[in-house]
Amino acid sequence: MLRVKLFRIRQFTYGVVSSLFLFLAQGANVFVLSLLLQAIYLPLHGVPYADTPLWLAYT
Repeated sequence: MLRVKLFRIRQFTYGVVSSLFLFLAQGANVFVLSLLLQAIYLPLHGVPYADTPLWLAYT
């Protein structure tokens, strides 16, 4: 738990907010890259589309 008084310090607040955006961007990146790998990269490199994890999740 953080003390609310710490957010009165401008540098601390900017650091916390920028860290939040960084972690949100990293999470989105992992999600998008996993879809890219499953839907585009694997079928282009010899894996049948029906055998990709993306397709198997919907069957």
